[in-house]
Amino acid sequence: MEQTNTSAPPVIATVAIDEFKSSIRGTVLFAGDVEYDLKRQVWNGMIDKHPALSGG
Repeated sequence: MEQTNTSAPPVIATVAIDEFKSSIRGTVLFAGDVEYDLKRQVWNGMIDKHPALSGG
């Protein structure tokens, strides 16, 4: 089976986002938010993931 790599972000239901926000302390960042790229970075520079949501 061949995998395809698309640049389209996954669609997440609003209710799932609201549940996620209420289950954590802190800020939830989306891919378009100003701090998103800064917060998604990890110590190992070889890992470059782009989560749909990020807790900050």
